[in-house]
Amino acid sequence: QHSYCSFVYVVSGMGRCEVDGVRQELESDSVLMLGRNQPHQLIDKSGRAMAVFVVYFKENLPLVEQAMASALFDTPFTRIPKHNSRQFRLLLRQMLYEQNTKPPFYQTALLQCFCSIMLMLYRLNSASTGSDTAKPSSTERVLEALRYVKSHYYEAFTLSDIAADARLSDRQFSNICRQLKSQSFVQYLNAIRSQKARQLLTDTSMSVSAIAFEVGFEEVSTFYRAFKKHQGQSPLSFRKDRKN
Repeated sequence: QHSYCSFVYVVSGMGRCEVDGVRQELESDSVLMLGRNQPHQLIDKSGRAMAVFVVYFKENLPLVEQAMASALFDTPFTRIPKHNSRQFRLLLRQMLYEQNTKPPFYQTALLQCFCSIMLMLYRLNSASTGSDTAKPSSTERVLEALRYVKSHYYEAFTLSDIAADARLSDRQFSNICRQLKSQSFVQYLNAIRSQKARQLLTDTSMSVSAIAFEVGFEEVSTFYRAFKKHQGQSPLSFRKDRKN
């Protein structure tokens, strides 16, 4: 037990944690919240030793809402989907960098990373039903990936990245995506981005280049082509028609 609160993130391997007499199975991308002075024991699975990342923190940190922190300790176990784990690991690596190199205002950077992690864990717990423990089928994994893309359309995605997250080859993912959505992954993603851009063109005075960036396009020319394909006209023509 420790005099600080903490969370344990399993980077790799398998095992379990016994907390207050309760056994929790752990695997890669598992997170377990531990309260201050809470007795616990981490036990590796034979032949699958765990590599863990532990963050210790004080209670009532600034920028961390008390209601959010309380909810996390009420439901202390989170299994992070592959789509989120890239960002989760990046935040942890940045915390290590800030802590080890101590650039100017590194304490602020550490707090910002920590707050982002806590928010991610809270939202994942809030979205999880926790009712299905069976391993998802390939179709379910694709559906999960597409749900993630729908709410994170602004991120930089490649088919290979999202297929790997779903533990499928590019071809397998593409075939299932076409079966489910009657379009390719890129078409599905661009359709979502174009619809979001349509809303911004209608409701704001943002420039076309700013809108393209906000909805996830790296190049304005690519945005123009995608928008025209899905909306039937260029972004400027669309905005002009809405004003008339």
